[in-house]
Amino acid sequence: MLKNLYIFLLKLSIALLISSCNSNKNGQSAIINHKANSKLYNALNQLFDSDSLHRKDLLLVKESIRVYKTQWGDDYFLKSANPTEPPPPLVLYITLSELNTYVDKKLLRLDEVNSMYAAIDSSKALNFEANHLAMKGVSSDSLSIFFIGLRKKGALRGEIYQNLKNWYGRSTVLQISSPVFSKDSTKLLVLIKLNSNSKSLIYKYLLESKLEKWRIVNKANKEIES
Repeated sequence: MLKNLYIFLLKLSIALLISSCNSNKNGQSAIINHKANSKLYNALNQLFDSDSLHRKDLLLVKESIRVYKTQWGDDYFLKSANPTEPPPPLVLYITLSELNTYVDKKLLRLDEVNSMYAAIDSSKALNFEANHLAMKGVSSDSLSIFFIGLRKKGALRGEIYQNLKNWYGRSTVLQISSPVFSKDSTKLLVLIKLNSNSKSLIYKYLLESKLEKWRIVNKANKEIES
């Protein structure tokens, strides 16, 4: 009887020890993930402040826009080297040749370009926490239902965005791409899409971090149809 009790207690002690080790391991992973998210939020917040984007007027779509390596999305890799079909609408992409232009401008090193290009993963999307960016957030599904419902009723662009302001208290929709960091996380390429009553714009920012301070080293934008 005592022998069985001793074996039981021994097994229980071993189980508790293993559980404790796993808990510490999971806790460490959570800290690592939190630090990674903190770096991204820190970079985005400093970007918004330095580029005079008025967060109180923006409605943030919580899900990031996926980024591809070609303007045809992933479909390119299933076709010939020179696809004849037009690219799908509004695909966000960053090509290797485009990244190499940053090397020519001495904004990125070749090893940084290679690590950033390798980090582009169109299968992944992030969920942004709106409170960490001091914005009002909405899910992409909720926004899609809102837009589709009004378009089915024949609402024009101006009417849609007026309804958007009435419903959400914001008149401009902000979408942020999945971030592309360099291997050492000191460079960040991020695309931001702004949809407003008048037009839609895509901004492409290259950011650099020094002593936890992020600055814009390159900015480009283009107007798109939506």
